[in-house]
Amino acid sequence: MPLQKIDFLLLDAEHLKNIRQEELEKSRNKLLAVKESELIDRALRDEKLEKVKDEEAKQNVKEEIDNLRDKRDNLSNKLEAPSPKLSAASEELLLGAASEERGIIVKSRSIGNHSIATNNISFGRNSPREFAKYEKALDDLVECGYVKERGIKGELFELSHSGWEYAEAVQSSMPTE
Repeated sequence: MPLQKIDFLLLDAEHLKNIRQEELEKSRNKLLAVKESELIDRALRDEKLEKVKDEEAKQNVKEEIDNLRDKRDNLSNKLEAPSPKLSAASEELLLGAASEERGIIVKSRSIGNHSIATNNISFGRNSPREFAKYEKALDDLVECGYVKERGIKGELFELSHSGWEYAEAVQSSMPTE
């Protein structure tokens, strides 16, 4: 019976992963279509500009268009800037949380026992050094805005929208077996 539950959970996680990958792919396709359309529109505007007879007016308009395009491209590049690179431990925690529907990470401490857990996987239980590694990983996730602290004791954390997106991007770039 417990093995069946594990199988169902794994199948559920795989199903959700596939759905998210499909949504991400659709989103990327829309972005590429918009960029293609923009390139065509630019070319058409450039073609119209070439028909202007007055060379001085043509040059002035061309300079203004180039300035506007540069500003737009700079804004676009800022929006598309890559997310900060996470450590392997941070990525492991993030992906572990993302494989669970609620995206929860729990940090627990008691005398002689401490761990960070998500989706029934414990990190840092074997030694204080290992715990410190995963505690730092969790701190990094909070600092990057991928995880938000919930509650008041510093024990409960939840993936943010950015965290879900980062996890989807990582999962979609992983080779499928």
